[in-house]
Amino acid sequence: IRILDIETFEVKHQNLNTLLECKIKVFSIAGNFLTEVPNALNDLVYVGHLDISDNNIQTIRTLAFDRLRYLRYLRISEMPLLSKVDVDAFGGLNLRDIFMTRNPMLKELPGNLLQNMGELRTVVLNNNGLVTLPKSLCNWQQLMDVMLNDNNFICSCSNSWLQSYRGWDTPQTQQHVKKLKCHRPNNPDDFLIKDYDFSRLSCMSLGSAVSTKSRVLVGLIAATLTLLALSVILFIVRYRKRLVFRYRQFKYRRHTDSAFTIEPKYSDLSTNGDLHGDTPNTRDKANLLT
Repeated sequence: IRILDIETFEVKHQNLNTLLECKIKVFSIAGNFLTEVPNALNDLVYVGHLDISDNNIQTIRTLAFDRLRYLRYLRISEMPLLSKVDVDAFGGLNLRDIFMTRNPMLKELPGNLLQNMGELRTVVLNNNGLVTLPKSLCNWQQLMDVMLNDNNFICSCSNSWLQSYRGWDTPQTQQHVKKLKCHRPNNPDDFLIKDYDFSRLSCMSLGSAVSTKSRVLVGLIAATLTLLALSVILFIVRYRKRLVFRYRQFKYRRHTDSAFTIEPKYSDLSTNGDLHGDTPNTRDKANLLT
């Protein structure tokens, strides 16, 4: 078996282990009653084309497909309950095409979700409930086909990059992006993103303020570290001078003490402090005169 379509078979059980012995290349389990991505899908290691659309899945969890190393096409569409995609939900994949469309409860996608996919060429995210789209979602420059229309984008600073970005690689994508629309909060009127005046939102001044604040903070940290280093150096220099002075003072005292110390056997000092000792007797005088 190379192609298996069990669409609308009303599959509810998460265990698909009966399929593990088949080297399936194309697999569709769309239109069933799954409430989460079955763990057994990761054992279909040869699958290159996977469609799990039209199920009751609410969350695509972390590493949901991490062992599907040959998977190139993934379709996750028409999910009425899908509201969350975990940050590393597609970890381990190197997709070429991904289709996530008609998921009305899906309001945001995490940054870097589709990064590190060198073969990625097609990203289709139209007709979802997306209110914002992170620029870091993927490497937009490598894509050949991008579709983002009919979402619920808000005219906010987080979406202003869709107006200023110049990295779209193909003319069809460039034309498509020019038709993207956004609306103000609590206002149903749509505006073309390419024409919207994002400056009224102070997006640039906000960025400048953040940048200035960051520079001031870095400057304060650098100044504090410099003062701390100088204080340590001054303390060491001052303490070293004190140590040297005390050491020299100690050596000087030892030297003077040894210079004025006379051993008893060579001393003429009497116990009563007489420098001349006892008065010389007659024999001593005779010896001195001799």
